[in-house]
Amino acid sequence: MTMVGHLSTRRIRLSGTALAASLLLAACSTAGTSHQSTPTGSTAHASPPGDAESSAQTSERKLTAQVKAAMDSLSFGDKETLVASGVERVQDGVHTQPGLVKGTKYRLTVVCAGHGDVEVSFTPAEAAEPKVVPCDQSMALVRFSGSPDLLVGITGKSGATGMIAWKVSKV
Repeated sequence: MTMVGHLSTRRIRLSGTALAASLLLAACSTAGTSHQSTPTGSTAHASPPGDAESSAQTSERKLTAQVKAAMDSLSFGDKETLVASGVERVQDGVHTQPGLVKGTKYRLTVVCAGHGDVEVSFTPAEAAEPKVVPCDQSMALVRFSGSPDLLVGITGKSGATGMIAWKVSKV
């Protein structure tokens, strides 16, 4: 008896899905017909809801590839040891505490692609002066002394968008 009840529920779900698909198909057919009656010179075309999102994702992928390529093109030889790295959205910023050794010299490399500027800062501030990096694929190198509690921050200035590639290396 339980099996029969389960099967009838399943049939109702399938029937509901089929009905929904039919209604959508009919709505699309009707919308297509009315769209064709629009005069040729009209610009009343609406983008599907997903277009803006996929365009933003495509742009983000391109900018990510650009900052990664710029970062990969750098070579400081065997004199550096990678400590931490990443790629982040400018809107999200970078906030990392890599647990560095006190008194050891490090280099922060930053590449930003997009629009606007980002600011590189350190907390405590005596590690290095803040630095502004334009998001035009410019690269910034900042040398600083490490400490276990040092916080590295890269934040977008007002209206900045794009992608940031960064890495902390021991030099």
